[in-house]
This record gives sequence, structure tokens and C-alpha cells, in this order.
Amino acid sequence: MLKPMYYELIGDKLRGRQIRGLIGQLALELKKNGFTEEAKKLKHFIVRNRDTLLFLEEKLYWKQIW
Repeated sequence: MLKPMYYELIGDKLRGRQIRGLIGQLALELKKNGFTEEAKKLKHFIVRNRDTLLFLEEKLYWKQIW
């Protein structure tokens, strides 16, 4: 869901699989396009939920291997 949202907002395909990196890239592009408050909220979300996001990344990684 993150990649289609990024494409719709920015107009470019988002590459990568790590959730934190994808959200971080979205925050960076939002900031570049004048959405500084939204970018700050996303950055804070990443910081607050780091452990959960790492857990999800691990789950996705192992799911792809099996």
C-alpha cells in the first residue's frame, strides 16, 4: 500500500523492500514538496515504532525465503 501511495503523490516508482526505508523516502519526498508537517509525523512514527517495523521487516524477509 505504501508504494502505490508514493507513486500517486510523487509520480515516481519507489524501489526497495525495507519498511523503514520506504516510509523514510516518502517522508523525504513529502518534505521536498512542501509537506513538512506530514514528513515530521512520518519520521516520528518511524522512531516511535522502530522495533515493530524491524519485526515486520524480518517477517517479510522470512516469508519471501520460504
